Amino acid sequence: MFTSASWTLLALATALATEPPVHRQTDYGQLVVVEDHQAPLIWIRVVFPIGHHHTWGDRNDIELGWPVATRAAMWKTKSSARFHAWTTAEASGMDIFLLRATMDDMLEDAEDILLYRFDGVRIPPKAFKKQWTQLRSSPAAILDAELASVFFQQTDARYTDAHFPPGKLGMTGENLNAIRGELWSAQGRVVGVAGDITVDQAEALTGRLLSGREVGLLPEDPYPLSYLPLTPASLRPSGPIVVEHRGDVAMFAWARDGLGRGDPAIPAAVLAEEVILRGVERIVRSERGESYFVSSDGLVGIEAGVWTLMTSAAPLRADLHADAVRGFLARVASEGLEPAEITRARERIAARAALRTHSPEERLHAELSRLLLGRDPEAPSLLQQAMQVPDAEVETFARDFLSPDALIEFHVLPKELD
Repeated sequence: MFTSASWTLLALATALATEPPVHRQTDYGQLVVVEDHQAPLIWIRVVFPIGHHHTWGDRNDIELGWPVATRAAMWKTKSSARFHAWTTAEASGMDIFLLRATMDDMLEDAEDILLYRFDGVRIPPKAFKKQWTQLRSSPAAILDAELASVFFQQTDARYTDAHFPPGKLGMTGENLNAIRGELWSAQGRVVGVAGDITVDQAEALTGRLLSGREVGLLPEDPYPLSYLPLTPASLRPSGPIVVEHRGDVAMFAWARDGLGRGDPAIPAAVLAEEVILRGVERIVRSERGESYFVSSDGLVGIEAGVWTLMTSAAPLRADLHADAVRGFLARVASEGLEPAEITRARERIAARAALRTHSPEERLHAELSRLLLGRDPEAPSLLQQAMQVPDAEVETFARDFLSPDALIEFHVLPKELD
């Protein structure tokens, strides 16, 4: 059922997308431009299709080395531009945000960052291991490790991420110099520019930013090489799986196989997940006052991963909290979704689509995700597809997705509960 509010917001989202992103092939790689002259602001995102789950990225510890190599050189910056280096399993990149009037100063800062040398620097492996050990003691990290143990094979990169620290060999200045130099010249790199700038101006800006950094030998590798099929369901424990930690928060998760990119069920899944999340929030926040943390992750991946619904509660309410969430999921699996719940979910999705379409930065992010990874669960186009999925299809998906046979329950509890 579509309400007038849903259609109004969807129409607004469509109207705000005045011009589609412009693609242009340049001497320095592909350029994507989103023009928006409402404010004198410019967003730049340089993306390299090499993440820490790719062979080269894993071997060179770019998960640590790429951000370190960038942050350490930022002390030289003089402009008001903001630089941020990032890496994921699938890609790496640098984001730059600036006022249009400071473009020349930003380019000088970028040049200083890219020419900075780390000769003689050494970061020992134990420095990384100590930080990693501290981070892995949190309930969320413990839950992450348990999920990986159940769903991923031990040679899968997603398993090793949860169980072993990065920085296997430490870092030297030569490592940092090489990581930065090779990434900036990677084949398949894409530059995205959004904001108060024309396409021709964006191409000139890209030429200045990447001058002298022609595409090199690092091969384009658009897919992680170290993902394996998930552990077969017949070999997984039935749950609930209970582990302990030294803390004062109880965390819970209900997990199952996620969806791979291109799965035709994705539009229905986006809408069903919205209903499920808001339903759990209503029970544990509004009705019971037990938790302010309800989240989900892994609905869609470059390959099928693990979808996880996570919540937390005070230890004294842990059992009642788990019973309430479990009961809601069982009700959806057996009785389906209420039409009013689906209608409210459509309205929230339409509102998100309108907001994302209005932001030039969000439009650029969605286009780059679609171009490089083939999907963006929050892309306006996908949200609009979800808006048009019939209620019956959403309900069927939710029933099957939350089947008790498919879900595994996890508890991460303080030791004091025993």
